[in-house]
Order: sequence, then structure tokens, then C-alpha cells
Amino acid sequence: MKINAKRFLVYSLIVTLFIPPLYFSIPYIIHHKSEEISRKDIPQISTIYDTPIWINDLPGSLTNWSWAKDQGYCTGSGTSSNPFIIKNHIFNIPSIPTIPLIISNSMKYFIIKDCHFISSGYPGIVLGNVSNGKITENSMAVNTGALIYMGNSSYNIISNNNASNGLVFGIILDASGGHTRNNTISHNIVSGNLDVGICLHPGCENNVISENIIKDNGNYGIALYSNTSNNQVYLNCLNNTSNALDDGINNYWDNGIIGNYWDDYPYNDVDDDGIGDIPYNISGSAGNQDNYPLIECPERNTSSVKIPGYDIGLLVSSLFILIIGTVYRTLKKKRNNHTL
Repeated sequence: MKINAKRFLVYSLIVTLFIPPLYFSIPYIIHHKSEEISRKDIPQISTIYDTPIWINDLPGSLTNWSWAKDQGYCTGSGTSSNPFIIKNHIFNIPSIPTIPLIISNSMKYFIIKDCHFISSGYPGIVLGNVSNGKITENSMAVNTGALIYMGNSSYNIISNNNASNGLVFGIILDASGGHTRNNTISHNIVSGNLDVGICLHPGCENNVISENIIKDNGNYGIALYSNTSNNQVYLNCLNNTSNALDDGINNYWDNGIIGNYWDDYPYNDVDDDGIGDIPYNISGSAGNQDNYPLIECPERNTSSVKIPGYDIGLLVSSLFILIIGTVYRTLKKKRNNHTL
């Protein structure tokens, strides 16, 4: 059987240039898509708790962080370099009307990560008078009141959680006569909550809500109620019954350069710069606007995102091309020798 060296080379190059990069990229694409649907549905289980836990770090408290560590609820020492970590737990309290996890009066550094919360109408996590906390990669079950309720707390981070399908809210910030300020809510999925996705109650100020997917919530995607001020909302993707409410003072729905994606934005982008030509009106007594509404959802715009694995695929392709070139030269040399 004769081997056509040129045809062999062409077919081999086609396979080599396209298959390895695609092979190495597909796992990332599948993983990224699954994360878009649900960042955290099935946690890695360490312990299942069926009674509520309240960590109160007031001086003299018998249930402070040291107690929590002795009980095995957390690890770490509460410093910025070695925070207390509550990780990989399921808080399963569906039949008792109570809050699964409360942390109060704490200035120590802590992380709540990879936990799943099941309760009957109450928030899964309540933070009261707390700073230096990070709540990340957690989720809640249906009928849980909200994933997080934060009151009179500042300088905390809520990121990469799935605050979805709550009985009332996804994420709540409140001040209860004090102040809740300088917190960051970012990169969360907040979907399918019966009332509001993310809501800020009176006294909440200087907080940032950015880069969240907020969709299919019953009333509002984001609600900033009266006496909220100087909060900044941008780069979110909103698709809800009513996307936003602002009854506050001096809240900002863009960062001065870029705003949010609104599924009901009715205008065009004539200059094709990705920003709508006319501001988006926010409902509520503030009479506010998003001055730079996005034409596309920022979470879905991946044109500038480099796919991990593609460079590895190109490296493998280069090695294959080197091998194929060697085989081609060998076949050609044999054919020439046979001709002679």
C-alpha cells in the first residue's frame, strides 16, 4: 500500500492544530459552565451540624472563638495571616425556626467557606457587629430565609457564593440603628429568591456591589432602601421581575466609567462601544440612573478571556508537528530512494 506523503502531512497538520487545544480546553469550558449555573451546590462534607452554633467574641463570653476552636467548629488563630476558618460543613436545621450559624461582636479575621445551610425561613449565616470576615463559596437550601444577614458590620467580603432559591432574600445588609459600611459583595450568583436578591436596609453606606449575576428574583434584583447612602453598584448582570429600587441618598449605579447590564434596557448603542447611549432609570424616590448601562452581561462576555489549557494544547500541537515533520521527511526520503 502506497502512502501519499503530502496527503499524510496535510491531514496530520489539521488534526494536530485543532484537536489538542480543543481537548485541553473542553474540561475548563464544561467546568466554567457548571459554575455559572451553580457555584456551590454539593459541598465537600466534613461535619453535619443539626443544632445552631453561636460564636460570641465579647470579652468574658464562654462561646468565643477559642471555645469554637476547642469544639472543632473552626481552625486557625484569628489573625490576617492565619484566620479562623469554618469550612466544609453542612448546617442542617430544617425543622426548628432558628439561625444555623451566628457570629457576633468579633473583630478577628475569619473565613466561612464551602458550607451549605438548611433552615426553616431564617438566614443561614447571621453576622452582628463583625469586621474582617470573608464569606465565600457557600450555598443554601430552598426555604432558607437568606444565605447571609449582616447587621452593624463593616469591612467584610461576601464573594463567590450561591445565594439562590431563598424563601425571602439572597443577601441582606442592615444597620439596625448603627452603621454597616465598607463591605464588598462580589462574584455571587443570586437567583430565584422570592422577594429581593440583594437588599440594603437603612444605615448601609459605602458598600460595593459588583460583578454578581442577579436574576429571576421575585420582586427586585437589588434594593437600596431609605437612608442608604454612597453605595456603589456596577458590573452586575440583572434579569429580574423588577431589576432595581433606590430610595436612598447619593448611591451610585456605575463607577463613573462602566455600569450594569439590564435585561430590560430599551435603547441602542449607536457608537458600538458596549455602553448604551441613554442612561438607565432606576425606580425609587432617589430618581437615580445608571449612566453607563452595559449592552452585554459582563459575566457572559468572554471574548477577552484566555481559556486555560489552550496554551498546553498548542505546546502539544507543536511537539506533534515536529514528530510529523520528521515522519514526513523519512517517508519522502524512502520514496526518493525507491524511485532511484
